[in-house]
Amino acid sequence: MISSLFSNCRNNHQVSNYRKSILKHYKKDLYTNEEIQLCLIKTTEHISICSDEKFVKVLFDYIIKMLKKENHNLRLTALEVVYDLIPQIDKKFRFINN
Repeated sequence: MISSLFSNCRNNHQVSNYRKSILKHYKKDLYTNEEIQLCLIKTTEHISICSDEKFVKVLFDYIIKMLKKENHNLRLTALEVVYDLIPQIDKKFRFINN
């Protein structure tokens, strides 16, 4: 559904607005239910990636947080998402602080 939403946007302004709306769910620890966390982590694959570092940082912070979970499904899904998203990220972008 998220893929369809982004692929059918008419302009960049729509994409940006949808991205901001979806991103609100990743910024805070709103959801403690592991099923919801799993849905959120799976959804990250379908969100249109942009060059906005704030946006990418919020997504990757969430993914990294999922990599640290005890639940194996969350960790494995987060690894799959990283594998799929890495080619889309600008090579100059640093999402992990040294």
